[in-house]
Amino acid sequence: MATKMSKYLYTQKQIQEYFMLFGVDVTKENRQTGKSTAIALKTIAKAIENPGQVIYIVDHFNQAQSNRSLAYEINGMITKLNLRGLDLKNNLAGSSLVFNLFEPNAKEQHNIKFGDKMDKLLK
Repeated sequence: MATKMSKYLYTQKQIQEYFMLFGVDVTKENRQTGKSTAIALKTIAKAIENPGQVIYIVDHFNQAQSNRSLAYEINGMITKLNLRGLDLKNNLAGSSLVFNLFEPNAKEQHNIKFGDKMDKLLK
């Protein structure tokens, strides 16, 4: 009797085991739940509520890749909502957001260049 071949290269369990080696929990409870979107909105709100204060961008996985993805998502929200005065900075130490209450038009620097590979990856 022939064994039926899966159309997938790896099983969900194999993928979960691989990511768990790096400390990333990718169970269904943690995927596409809206947590990152909620964190993005809360980060924007916190920056607006605290003018001049640096708000660091940290996703619920708190890893460099997920934090950069969250910064990219925040950048998109700022652009789509046409929010002014939010200064999004991205560097090797991480990403941060500052709301400039008294300079809303002078600090429109939220269009971060992540690089071609990152932009393609995150689309």
